[in-house]
Amino acid sequence: MITGAHFRLLGDVLHVLPQTPPWQQAVTAHRMLEDARRGTGNSAELEDQLLRLYESARMLRDNLGLIGEVLLHGAFLAGLKPGATLAEGMPAALHQLALGLQFATIDTRRVAIALQNLQGHLQALGATLPGPPGFSARGELTDGALASLPKAFAAGVAFTGGHDWQARSASAWRQLLERLAAARMHITTTMPGFDELLCTARQTGPAAWLPLNPQDAGLHSWSRLLMAATAGGSTCPAGTQVPFGVVAHALLRSGFGGADAAWIASCSQALAAAAGAPPADADALRLTLLDAQTTRRDKPPSGTLVLLRRPTGSVSDAWTQTPARACVLVLTPDEFRPLLQAATPAPLLLAVLPAGTRFFLEPPADTDGAADTALLADISRRWPGSLVELAPGREPALSSPAGADLLAGVPS
Repeated sequence: MITGAHFRLLGDVLHVLPQTPPWQQAVTAHRMLEDARRGTGNSAELEDQLLRLYESARMLRDNLGLIGEVLLHGAFLAGLKPGATLAEGMPAALHQLALGLQFATIDTRRVAIALQNLQGHLQALGATLPGPPGFSARGELTDGALASLPKAFAAGVAFTGGHDWQARSASAWRQLLERLAAARMHITTTMPGFDELLCTARQTGPAAWLPLNPQDAGLHSWSRLLMAATAGGSTCPAGTQVPFGVVAHALLRSGFGGADAAWIASCSQALAAAAGAPPADADALRLTLLDAQTTRRDKPPSGTLVLLRRPTGSVSDAWTQTPARACVLVLTPDEFRPLLQAATPAPLLLAVLPAGTRFFLEPPADTDGAADTALLADISRRWPGSLVELAPGREPALSSPAGADLLAGVPS
């Protein structure tokens, strides 16, 4: 069933529909008119509320076809996620559609064009979508109109079963790398690629590590991605290897772009060796980091810190800003532990964790259990005097996009 919540999502949240007036204002106007009909409320504002409600109804009538197309493609994307249902998957799929086609930056005419292009791509891959939900001239759903959404969802499920997601994921990684490179050149208008959008709906490829808008990714995501790309063949859930090309972007987003040239050179060689990447990739990584170093205007980072975060509810969930005061890695104890094992190539740990690294342990939540004492003892032995346990109560002060820089100022 299509409800007011869908219209609020399409208008006020995803910006598919014009914002004049916002959906919530239309709901308020309708409620006030109902109150007036019952003899309650403020009758002095009725004319303004009637006008607002009229404008909202006209806006919906003018965009009925667009609403149907958006819901149709959202239902298809919802069907790509394994185990999802239409009701559960629709809100997330609509969010992905809006981000992938950048609805917030374009008008309704271009939204319609973007959806036509998307459908053309899908048809080229053999996907067959039903017609969108139909509306009468009065704006009412026609008989059987809502059946098109389950059909579109089923088309997504069928598409998933017979598709080569490994090839699709590899293409999505290439598209992401192009966008990340463009962002480094301060080109911020690049749209996610078609394969990125499909993989985001499927939760594979880059989407297993980063959101569709990489600027929204926290330092924990970039740290995990860095480790996966340099672990000598680590793969994302769908089996596509994380490309070494993301290492430079992960290091830059984690603050390592301000490190000194000698460390950058040794780091590049060690990480490439750990990942099994050719020397040319090591040179490319070194040059990218050095180029970032020459463009910095602030002071170089004072050192490297590692936050051993709790698995859920961590202060680092808010850390989306590139740190300037330190090079920062954020990992759970379970994610960090393999780095100390003999099976892990030693150059990886030596490169990413230079001398002078400080470790901060986030106090575990009750549900996380006791801290791994063996791991902490190993860290204290390898990096004497470097381990600091965060005192309870610091979370509000550190829960901000710049929280990593605030933590860098905490004394050992």
